Amino acid sequence: MSQKNAARTPSSAPWLFGPVPDLLLGCGLLYVALFVAFLFAGPQIRNAQAHYIFPALILLFSGPHYGATLLRVYEQRAERQRYAIFSVYATAVVVIAFIGSLYNAVLASWLATLYLTWSPWHYTGQNYGIGVMFLRRRGVDVTASLKRFLYASFVVSYALTFLMVHVGGSKLAVVPEIGASVRFVPLGIPRWFVDPTLVVLGIAYVAVLAGFVHLLIRQRAWREAGPTAVLMLTQALWFPVPLAFQHLEWAKTMEPFDIDLRGHYALWIALGHAVQYLWVTAYYARAAADWGGYWSYFGKVLAAGTAIWTLPYLVFGRGALGPLSVDAGLLMLVAAAINIHHFILDGAIWKLRNMRIASVLLRPTTATSAAAAGGVPMTPSWGRRLVWHTAIAGLAVGVFGFWQENVGYLGAFMRGDFARASAVLDQLGWVGKESSTARLAVGMQLLRRGDLDGARRQAARSIALRETTDGYVLSGMIEERAQDTREALAAYQRALAIDPNRRDALVRAGMLQQALGENAQAQALLDRAAALESATQQPSREPDRY
Repeated sequence: MSQKNAARTPSSAPWLFGPVPDLLLGCGLLYVALFVAFLFAGPQIRNAQAHYIFPALILLFSGPHYGATLLRVYEQRAERQRYAIFSVYATAVVVIAFIGSLYNAVLASWLATLYLTWSPWHYTGQNYGIGVMFLRRRGVDVTASLKRFLYASFVVSYALTFLMVHVGGSKLAVVPEIGASVRFVPLGIPRWFVDPTLVVLGIAYVAVLAGFVHLLIRQRAWREAGPTAVLMLTQALWFPVPLAFQHLEWAKTMEPFDIDLRGHYALWIALGHAVQYLWVTAYYARAAADWGGYWSYFGKVLAAGTAIWTLPYLVFGRGALGPLSVDAGLLMLVAAAINIHHFILDGAIWKLRNMRIASVLLRPTTATSAAAAGGVPMTPSWGRRLVWHTAIAGLAVGVFGFWQENVGYLGAFMRGDFARASAVLDQLGWVGKESSTARLAVGMQLLRRGDLDGARRQAARSIALRETTDGYVLSGMIEERAQDTREALAAYQRALAIDPNRRDALVRAGMLQQALGENAQAQALLDRAAALESATQQPSREPDRY
């Protein structure tokens, strides 16, 4: 048999788990189906979705996919030593950057920006690697030209994404609700440069896709490339297609293209990536000599992944060693540090040119590949037991936090049991997840019920967690209701010290100063409020293109 024909001979196992799970989970066909459903019934699906669905899916799939990388790198001593530069030294750099970002807003914002910019490339690289894997497993002759066209399609897809996220003045470059001290910092690339460049890249994207298809047709291998084609479609629906529609403001009534809902659909993409990652890592782990079955593996990655997301809040939450509450930036910083660490490790360990990786992912599992992939099972030691006991404790705390946030607090709030909601927030403070915003919501409801003491406690706790204009305005409203004019005015003045253009604070402070006979100061505040209202009602001279 010639070398060329040998290269075209498909593996006796062209699928990892079979066509249905591989296409749905590994190639993203499940997300494609969901995307189509969202196009036609997005609001109905979203409204029928219980509030705890996303948190539960993240707990069950997103967390474990980080755990899968941790197991791959840290569970075996040989792997830790092999990747020491990443598992030890790069990890130390990420930890130092995370701790520094807790106390430095500039560093915090750059850490968040790095994470949000790198994340699409991480997803893109995984799609490309799996696409190559399927081509090789299915006997396609992956020539240098074919590989270049395939790689170029994913690179151009990311380049389109990068430009649309970092264009100046676009809503795409705004990430809401990150936190007071953490900001996504777009490069602010001028739109006059971005728009024509997007056209050029769009043409290049079509060209490289056409080149890839042409080479497959020449090989008569287009049928074998089906899974890779699905991955390329998934990549397009994850990033360039919805972002292009949002950038150009096309089909805004269709939910996947609504820029105000991009965060909602980004969660679906993240879940699709996590499921894909677990799918391929479970197959690789199955080849190890110490494989204990799928339930054992899932338990390990669930414990490791949940613990890595739990411990930072316990150690660096507000009231522990850190200065930030979850809604003041801690949530984003934990996500940034964990993901950047994950990206670094993932980029080092998953390379098809690695003989051990190739022996499992490109060929059917054998005893030889199993021994090479997993090594010799380790005898449990006190250090190993300590790590796993810590991970199990982290899992318990993580499940407690999930339940209290999404069932305990929200359930109590929705049924109007605000005393219970407040008690749950106290309990969330034990695990570093108490929210200033949630305290405000409870305080506002208690104020409406006339429970001034309860509302005052919630407002004070909210301000202690994170000083905001909303917190001080609520405090002022409470003191107004209690007829303590001086305290109410002081609260509004603190709100204005944070945001001098907070109109309701200007009006309320002005009226209180009038009541106190401080007419000159009152008039100045009321005039400023009137000027702000007039400015917001005037049409802009520049067209609102974005």
